[in-house]
Amino acid sequence: MTVTFIRHQFALSNVSDQQLRFPPFLLVGDAGIGKTEYMLTLANLCQTTLEVIDISSAQSGATLSGSESFWGNTKTGVIFNSLMFNDIANPIFMLDEIDKANESLSYQPLAALHGLLEARQAKQFKDLSVPDILIDASNIIWIATANSVDSIEKPIVDRFLVFHVETPTVKQMINIVSNQYSRYLSHSVAGQFFEAEIRRDVVDELCKYYPRSVKKRLSMAFGFAANEQRNYLTVSDIQNNKLNEERKKRGVGFMGVDI
Repeated sequence: MTVTFIRHQFALSNVSDQQLRFPPFLLVGDAGIGKTEYMLTLANLCQTTLEVIDISSAQSGATLSGSESFWGNTKTGVIFNSLMFNDIANPIFMLDEIDKANESLSYQPLAALHGLLEARQAKQFKDLSVPDILIDASNIIWIATANSVDSIEKPIVDRFLVFHVETPTVKQMINIVSNQYSRYLSHSVAGQFFEAEIRRDVVDELCKYYPRSVKKRLSMAFGFAANEQRNYLTVSDIQNNKLNEERKKRGVGFMGVDI
């Protein structure tokens, strides 16, 4: 369903002014299922900038809309910084783990979303650090992830199109594994050393895990291969991760020695 929705947004852009627009949407699914990975892939396809905001660690609304100008250490927020200092007017803002927000009376990191997710109000956005400057933030593409909507206040949920993400199929996992392998090659300085394509038996092994676990296992597997001066991964490189997990459970150093 999500893929169909995105395809339709591309079609709308193609028959109009060629500007990519998305209504705010929220991906809901189990932890580690691949929601963040999906967003990274989408941002790459859109060839736009991506701002990932970890809502679970946000202390206040200042992350999005800046801090009050009367504070001596006032700072502008990510919206102001992105739109004022980059060349793209429709960046993707990903609000990761929006259901983990600390919505106490003292913090409320999601308060700014009440206006930012409404196009009419977003056209008149003001960063609290520089309130005299009006910014048109209505072209930002808002995407959020959550494990559940139960703890998110209803007025916020109502501003999103909500998609429930199911466990990836085998075919989808093959694409996820291949994308993560390619991303490592393109983003790591060691990437040029390794084969351009991941081997099929390694793909089959990695398809047994959740996408988040795949990323961690790949990162370690490249190290195993490099240590043996191999420019390709093997199934044993992936399975070595299991051995490491078992060692962690037993402990390390003297505590890890079998007596």
